[in-house]
Amino acid sequence: MNKRITVVAVALALAAGAAWNNALEKTASVPSCSSKGSSCLMPEACAAAAKPVAEKPAAKEQVNLVAYYFHGNFRCVSCRKIEEWTGKAVSEGFAKEIKSGRVQWRPVNVEVKGNEHFVKDYKLYTKSVVLSETKNGKEARWKNLDKVWTLLGDEAAFKKYVRDEVSAYLKGK
Repeated sequence: MNKRITVVAVALALAAGAAWNNALEKTASVPSCSSKGSSCLMPEACAAAAKPVAEKPAAKEQVNLVAYYFHGNFRCVSCRKIEEWTGKAVSEGFAKEIKSGRVQWRPVNVEVKGNEHFVKDYKLYTKSVVLSETKNGKEARWKNLDKVWTLLGDEAAFKKYVRDEVSAYLKGK
C-alpha cells in the first residue's frame, strides 16, 4: 500500500511540476544570448539553438550519432545545467569523434519555427537529452536519456551517465 501511495505522490508531483513549468514558459521571458548583459555559459550553443535545424543529418555528413538537448524559450537553472553538463560530457569525452564528424552536439529550441516536429518525433514532454543514431543517412534508433534529471545533484555521475550512453551507442549497444 505504501508503494502505491509513493508512486501516486511522485506522479502527482511530476504532473504539478510540468504544469508549473508550462505556466512559467507562457509568462516568463528570458533574454536571448545575444542580448546585452546576458550571462550565457555557452553562447555558441544558444545561438545555434535559436535557428531551425534539419530534421535529420544529411547522408553526406556521415554523422553516426547526434546528441541533442531539446529546450524551449524559458529555461530554469536546472535546464541550463543539463545543457552545460551534457555539452561538456560530449565535447570533452568525444573530441576525436566530434572532429571526425562521427558525433555531433546540437542544442535545439523546439519553440523555434521549424523545430516543433522534434517534440512529436521523440515524444518529448520536458527538456530532454536525446541520442540519435544514423546509418546511411537515415535514423536507425534513438534514446531519451531520462536519468539526466535524477542526476542533477552529482555532476560527475551525470557526465559519466551521458558519456556511457554515448559510448554504448557508438559501440552499437
